[in-house]
Amino acid sequence: MTKNNNAGNDQPSPRKRAPRAVKLDRGAYGEDIARPSPDTAATLSMTSDFTPDSEDYFDKVNETSETRYKPVRKRGWSLSAFFWSAFSGIVMLAIGLWLDRLIRDLFARWDYLGWAGLALVAIAILSLLFFVARELLALRRLSHLDHLRAKVEDIYQEGDRKDAQQIANNLLDLYKEQPSLFRARQTLKQDLPHLFDREDILAQTEQILMPPIDRLVTHRVHQAAKRVAVVTALSPRALFDIVVVLVETIRMVRFIAESYGNRPGFVAMLRLTGHIASHLAVTGGMAAGESLLQQIVGHGLAARLSAKLGEGLLNGILTARIGLTTIALCRPMPFITEPQPQLGAVIKTLRATSEEMEKEEEEELSGKNKGTKR
Repeated sequence: MTKNNNAGNDQPSPRKRAPRAVKLDRGAYGEDIARPSPDTAATLSMTSDFTPDSEDYFDKVNETSETRYKPVRKRGWSLSAFFWSAFSGIVMLAIGLWLDRLIRDLFARWDYLGWAGLALVAIAILSLLFFVARELLALRRLSHLDHLRAKVEDIYQEGDRKDAQQIANNLLDLYKEQPSLFRARQTLKQDLPHLFDREDILAQTEQILMPPIDRLVTHRVHQAAKRVAVVTALSPRALFDIVVVLVETIRMVRFIAESYGNRPGFVAMLRLTGHIASHLAVTGGMAAGESLLQQIVGHGLAARLSAKLGEGLLNGILTARIGLTTIALCRPMPFITEPQPQLGAVIKTLRATSEEMEKEEEEELSGKNKGTKR
């Protein structure tokens, strides 16, 4: 009896499970949990994605239109390079012969005229040499930014702490002459010795150095797009519209490049313009027309807008797209942790501006109609 009572009172000891090895690509207790059943797979395949109509279009504009672009560098000499080199040599020889004949004629007329002409030729040659040297430095800075951005992408994918530290030091050296980034530089110098991972070093460098410049150039893009839209809507001549758009776009591109440490010259500006055109072609250029305007601002607003307001809104959108492309090309670091400026935000600002101008125009028309009725 005693044994039976003790046996009844004692609880069965829990059975200990023996250790086992589990593969990571399987479920914790086998393949039955890791793989879905046929019924579950059929149910999942029958489900469809539903996108509500209330979802804002402008939140997705930049996902399809702004893809990352890298300028393709061609190696070697092409036929066009040989042609332009030979043609430039012929032009230089012709200019040299013309200057030689001119100097000889001046000396034949009067010695002082010959010396004056020779001095002017020397000044022109020295100015040309300084111009070429400045343009070569500007091209070197542009190539340095392209190389630095590509190197950051490679190191973020596969690299070590030493490479990431070198990138951070290069960026600190690039912005050492900007007073607005003095506190950011000091903060980054204090944080770098305590970071041991390449992702952390690159992320900290971007989060400290880039946001002040990003905010500055993004504000400049918004202002340029708004200015182009307003001036185009109010200008009476189409030729004046073209001049305003070109001047404002060039000023915006130069400002963005200088803010990121490029300071482009004439030739570097032409090269940067070629990169921008290639980027817009690769990402899919938006055709200027009524269908584009309706797609961006909506059919209701597009129907209410006048022709000049619609043209101004479209020019502002295209100017903003050029500005965002310039930011992506001139920024020494790709957007890793910081949010990339979106085209949708600029479009919303331009749409609000167009609606305000449309209301003012309607109020003016209603005031004129009341005056004529009286």
